Amino acid sequence: MRVSLVATLTLAFLLRSIYTLYTGIPYYGDSWPLIAGALTFIGNPDARVFDDRYYDGYNNRWPYAIVSTGLLALVTGSSVVDVGRLLGPTLGTLAVLMLYAIARRISNPHNAGMAALIAASAGTLFAFEGGLTKEVYARPLVLAYLLVAMYSWSLPALAILALSTVLAHHVSSIALISIIAGVLVATILYDLARGVRVLSLARLAVALTTPAILLLAHILCLAPGFWDKVFKLGNLVPASFYAMTAFSIAAFTLLPSQRVTYRHRILFSLAISTPALAMTLIAMIAPPTPQTTPLGSYMAFYATPLLLSPIAAYTTRASREQAVIAGGWLVGMGVPMAYSAFSGDPIAGAAVHRFINYTFYAVTLGYALGATWALKAQAVLAVLVAPLIAKGIVLQEDPYFHFQLYKEGDVELARVARLSTEGIHGDSKLREYMTPMYRTEVEPPPLRVQDIRKPLAVHQENLAKGFWVAGIVYGSVHEIMEMSRKSSTTYSSGSHLIILPP
Repeated sequence: MRVSLVATLTLAFLLRSIYTLYTGIPYYGDSWPLIAGALTFIGNPDARVFDDRYYDGYNNRWPYAIVSTGLLALVTGSSVVDVGRLLGPTLGTLAVLMLYAIARRISNPHNAGMAALIAASAGTLFAFEGGLTKEVYARPLVLAYLLVAMYSWSLPALAILALSTVLAHHVSSIALISIIAGVLVATILYDLARGVRVLSLARLAVALTTPAILLLAHILCLAPGFWDKVFKLGNLVPASFYAMTAFSIAAFTLLPSQRVTYRHRILFSLAISTPALAMTLIAMIAPPTPQTTPLGSYMAFYATPLLLSPIAAYTTRASREQAVIAGGWLVGMGVPMAYSAFSGDPIAGAAVHRFINYTFYAVTLGYALGATWALKAQAVLAVLVAPLIAKGIVLQEDPYFHFQLYKEGDVELARVARLSTEGIHGDSKLREYMTPMYRTEVEPPPLRVQDIRKPLAVHQENLAKGFWVAGIVYGSVHEIMEMSRKSSTTYSSGSHLIILPP
């Protein structure tokens, strides 16, 4: 099993690092603010990490990634850029190892290894975990916290991991609290239904209150301006509705009978698998927002790890502890995920994919508890599809992550564009690099030549797909080339242009 685990972790690292190894440039736009922050941290002794005069006023409110990246660069003697581009994939691989450790506790080594293989090769995870983001920093911390809270009780370890998570990523902190809360409620429901105490309520209560208190302190002391936008009193009503709905499903599966019948297995299978599969189909044929286009059939590649989830759910033969942990995790994460997807709150909606990522780890635990043949078949399917997703990102053919691949030409375009004294027009890919690295504001590009007021920076994705701004792709190659024909070009590398106002 050790050899196969090493192979799984090697595959996980390769799928997460192939993009930066291919380009030599950090992958994912969210990496650049943290890299810029780490450069400031080690390059300016007078810059206090919470001093917004030196930092962007947002990412430094969760300074764990900035400080850790900077210190690691100092200790290793490597550049911050090199540390940043390889540290993200390493942390993503560590998260797979943490998942294996949890699965090993509730299953056997073989099933845990297969579950880890699914997590290692699931596109919904490795496409996000290839960059240096706050979420990637927090992911192994969250999984390690859950492992310690449920199996290796240690108050000092819990306190350190909780503090690290709260200082690493806001969404991950909410996810951690939601998971522990789900397991706690599931434990209470199981006790009411069966008269059996599966996990210690006192330990779970401490595990829940520790990050909750630290998060509250963070809200009040470090980032009140941000959290004021997230937490509004009116949001408690819809959030409570989603919580009651999710936990009523848990109660329905636990309370009706003292033994689990095939009827309960069918109901559990439908309850767990139908929403995920339905949301996938809706995303393929209908636009997520009025401004965007449907995600299309390519979404099926990312949905592949869910393909056999109904079978795995139906064949689950979980013990009390297994049911409480996996089921509580799913139900607990279902609350923020449903709220993000359906509440209409724009800030919460922007985090839905991050909650889905944490939910998916619970799905992999569910696979480890189902039929062995279904687990193996799902692992094989995930491994076969993973190279197709990776290839699509590397060749910038992937409709969702093509704009997250940065090449040397993109960096050179930004270097030239920053020389403009009147500012620059550009899409979100350029803005995510130039704003933190050069403190240069980038305005969205106009769609008409006569509306150009500043130089317009165009990179190869724009030439192939149009402009990408705040998750929306608009414009056309024809319009961009028309701008180029009617206006003078001050910089051209073939795939990158800077067009002057007419």
